[in-house]
Amino acid sequence: MPPTTHSIALTLLGFTAGAAVVSALDQLPAIKSEADADHQAQEASPATHQSPAPGFADAVAAAAPAVVKVYAKGPVDSRTRSSELARSNAPSKMLASTLSSAQPHRAQTRLGSGVVIASQGLIATNGHVVRDCDEIEVELVDGRMLSAELLGIDDATDLAVLRAPLSELAPIALGDPSTLRVGDVVLAIGNPYGIGQTVSLGIVSATGRSRLGLTEIEEFIQTDAAINPGNSGGALVDATGRLVGIATAGLSESGHAEGVGFAIPSTLVMQVVESIADHGQVDRGWIGLGGRSVTHELERRFGLRASSGVLVSSLVENGPAAAAGLRAGDVITAFAGTEITDASQLRELIIATPPQREIPLVLWRGSERIEVSVRAAEWIAADRRDLASAARTQRE
Repeated sequence: MPPTTHSIALTLLGFTAGAAVVSALDQLPAIKSEADADHQAQEASPATHQSPAPGFADAVAAAAPAVVKVYAKGPVDSRTRSSELARSNAPSKMLASTLSSAQPHRAQTRLGSGVVIASQGLIATNGHVVRDCDEIEVELVDGRMLSAELLGIDDATDLAVLRAPLSELAPIALGDPSTLRVGDVVLAIGNPYGIGQTVSLGIVSATGRSRLGLTEIEEFIQTDAAINPGNSGGALVDATGRLVGIATAGLSESGHAEGVGFAIPSTLVMQVVESIADHGQVDRGWIGLGGRSVTHELERRFGLRASSGVLVSSLVENGPAAAAGLRAGDVITAFAGTEITDASQLRELIIATPPQREIPLVLWRGSERIEVSVRAAEWIAADRRDLASAARTQRE
């Protein structure tokens, strides 16, 4: 029976392939000879043979031993999520990276990360990881578990300081976040979901991020390195393994890393660590006023002389600002010699001022330029609620 057209096609293809194989076999000695020559050439070139693969293993090896897992045992409920992670006016999709997770064998245990930041076993982490906890433990990279003491929490930055018996463990090397540029490589090292120490790679997406509503003082480093629940309090290091920030939050619609994470600059972290280690707290200032950033619309509506600054909208009765003679409708344009551009900047400057310090202010009252001095009082977290109440009362 004569072969079908399909059979003929298959036969022809088989033949062609077979011919190609025979041709290749004929050339095999020549091909092998060329391969041997290439191999000999590579052996003769030490630089090519010994060149390491590109990567950041050295940076991780330098930083990772100083990054610990934090287990904080205590009550965990829905209020922890809403009040501590979302903050008062944070965007609904902003989730603190370190949202408390719980492993099956660690019921009611918040999981986070921490960084050995100074000698004598001082560890920096986030306040929302350890707040209101009965017992705190840290786990080293070698698996050892140690009890840790909470020295203090700074609500304005959501930073906390722990102490553990880690005298033999060197603190992490410090970098300079002020030198970071957008596009610089950074690594996030932490304990996402409690699965163990993990490293993620990214770049600096922005610096000086503020107005996020996460904390009172905000100058975050933004990165696309994955920051997931459990990374909170972990290290953000540069390409050499030096600490440039403490991971604190991620912006996500799903609750998972989506490329928008935030870290507190290490210079601010060190200020908080040193103050808490020495005094048990960070002294913050408060003057008892609320205000709105001056915009073109406000300038036009109220006939303001100042095109930038903060329009005072409310004052706490008998607060420092009211006692110094400030009034609703004043526009603050300078704070201790620093030009004021918006309300967020003014709030951060006030909070960063130690209590009892005199603050020279420049303001406009109508067409009159006035200089006043306000003595800062002590800031506490409740003050912002009192001020918000005063602002609501005034608007009503």
